Amino acid sequence: EYEIKNAGERIPELKRKKATAKATRAAEEHLANLQNLHAGLHDNAPHQKPFLWPVNFHEVFEAGGFDIVVANPPYVRQESLDAIDQESYRHAFADVFVGTADLLVYFYARALQVLREGGQLAFITSNKYMRAAYGENIRGCLPSNLQIRQVIDFGDLPVFTSAAYPAVLVG
Repeated sequence: EYEIKNAGERIPELKRKKATAKATRAAEEHLANLQNLHAGLHDNAPHQKPFLWPVNFHEVFEAGGFDIVVANPPYVRQESLDAIDQESYRHAFADVFVGTADLLVYFYARALQVLREGGQLAFITSNKYMRAAYGENIRGCLPSNLQIRQVIDFGDLPVFTSAAYPAVLVG
């Protein structure tokens, strides 16, 4: 068990007993990634990874969450996601995680996590999750956690110049 200490402090070496060389290398790589993430966290950063919603918006969460979440997630296919990000999504969004899921699935899952009870959600995304196997979990999760008011699937219509197969979900 390891914890990241203040910058500059030495982190204990991994104990090698009962661990294969491959498992040890994977653990060392993961620890190095965590150290890099920790080193990159500072108050004036234009973005933080990981972004800690309850820390950055503690007063919002004390009041129950956000009243409204509006999003137009970037269209990022799972093949473009880093392995370390995939691992983070697997842990943070276990109920909807599928290794082949596009990034928009995790945007929906995060929105449900930060939305207060009775809050409103509006998303413009690709419609791919509505039909693809990777969308099965999020298709089940959305109506279980949200009263869906409207879904507009534009299909092949060229509604947005940069988005293929756009859809809007409001709940």
